[in-house]
Amino acid sequence: MKKFFSICMLFALVVSLTACGDTAEESPGTSDSGGMKDTPTYTFSFAGIGGTETIDTIAMQNAADKIYEQTNGDIKINVFPASQLGDYIQVYDEIMNGSIEMGLIPPADTYDSFGGIPYLPYLCTNLDQFRTVFGEGSWLYDEYKEFQAGYGVHNFGFWTNGFTGFGIVDMKGDDIDHLFDTEYAHQTMIRVPGLESQKIAVSEIMNYPSTTIPYADLYSAMQTGVCDGWVGGGAYSNYSVMADLINYFLDLRTSTDAYVCIMNKDLFDSLPAEYQTIMTNAMNEMIEEALGALEVQDEQAISDLQELGIEVYIPTDEEMAAIMSKAIDQLWGTWGVETYGQDVIDHLKAEVEQFL
Repeated sequence: MKKFFSICMLFALVVSLTACGDTAEESPGTSDSGGMKDTPTYTFSFAGIGGTETIDTIAMQNAADKIYEQTNGDIKINVFPASQLGDYIQVYDEIMNGSIEMGLIPPADTYDSFGGIPYLPYLCTNLDQFRTVFGEGSWLYDEYKEFQAGYGVHNFGFWTNGFTGFGIVDMKGDDIDHLFDTEYAHQTMIRVPGLESQKIAVSEIMNYPSTTIPYADLYSAMQTGVCDGWVGGGAYSNYSVMADLINYFLDLRTSTDAYVCIMNKDLFDSLPAEYQTIMTNAMNEMIEEALGALEVQDEQAISDLQELGIEVYIPTDEEMAAIMSKAIDQLWGTWGVETYGQDVIDHLKAEVEQFL
């Protein structure tokens, strides 16, 4: 597949994943003839949710290899893709209590609604904006890192798996002539995930009727006309999962599919300062590598969708700015304030005003 070749070209290697033990050793190991230790001092589990050939998994393995080499074999990190260690909520809990050491997973809002702030619709709509809003030194980066620390979690940073759009089977009424008109009452029924913010983004901001359907039932629901389309995946997700079903893709970028790169805080704090620096640098490089790979993948996915005859519609900069402005005024200013508080929304507005 083209997406796989794009990823391989970007990373310049094919990695082989391991699934070994996940407990920390107490005493330093001995070195082999190449300078690497036969028995690492530390052995960590790194939990992910992507498949073995996805961007996030390849990036995780690259980072693990780099850390092993730079610590002369003292830190061995085993990567577990495809939710092998449990779903992301379970993994987050286990990282909190230390039974799993590390993860690159979606953020959890189980304990506090602020945990779900990365999903706020129209917080950013492209990778440059993502780097600005979520990057080191931003208000959200600092605030979220402090928030995570309160639950015993060290946050290295954020990655995104893309931006969600509308994959549509049938376009109803005259919707094809008013795709990005937020004042037009569309007739095309869009499935939304079980997130109130996504329902508001579709129904009240984009003015499309919406219905909540479990993801497991989505494909058949679209086949049988229970709904006409879905939101929840970007260009690549629509190409890899829905390409044989959909006829249209609207690159609306309603929200970012953000991930957090995290580690048990007590464990991280207990590491020698040199190893903390090595791990932090490796995780930052991993995130940037994966963002670059995502850009290649998304561009390829748009082309692949078009080659299959699927009509792809991309808002102009002016149309996207108008949509973002409406979301900030009507979604952030009401539901956002009620959920996260006025102070949080004011800080985020200050971050994103430059995009409008």
